[in-house]
Amino acid sequence: MKDFIQIFKGIFSAIAGVGNKENLAKDLAKIEKNSPWPYIFVGLIMVIIFIFTIILIVNLVL
Repeated sequence: MKDFIQIFKGIFSAIAGVGNKENLAKDLAKIEKNSPWPYIFVGLIMVIIFIFTIILIVNLVL
C-alpha cells in the first residue's frame, strides 16, 4: 500500500508540475530496482481521468 501511495504521489506531482529532486531520485531508484510498469499504468489511468474531467467540466459550462 505504501508503494502505491508513493507511485500516486510521484505521478500526481509530475502531472501538476510540482516535484522535488528527492522524490524524483526515490522514484528513479524504485524503477531501476523493480519495473516501470506500475508507474506507466497509474500514469495512464490518471491522464484518462484528467481528460474525462476536463470534458465533463466543458460540457457542464456549455
